Amino acid sequence: MCVDKYAYDMSDERFAYVYTLIELVKRGYRRVDARKMIESSTLMGRLQLDSTFFFHYDETTWADWVIADWQRQQPKKDYTPPKKAA
Repeated sequence: MCVDKYAYDMSDERFAYVYTLIELVKRGYRRVDARKMIESSTLMGRLQLDSTFFFHYDETTWADWVIADWQRQQPKKDYTPPKKAA
């Protein structure tokens, strides 16, 4: 991956952001949506709280966190079962 050669020059925040973005795009999210998801998640806050703990995980786990945060933020839709024909 072309990003790998720049990984050591990135800040921790940038590293986490870029690799999580790449993982979300690999999972089929559009890049614009993936950026919104990361920016609205608690990912960067988790990194700032405890970077040692944070870096025990990889980008797949970071993407899972972002997706879980995103799903929690989405409004719940009421499910109404279809009416049976009389």
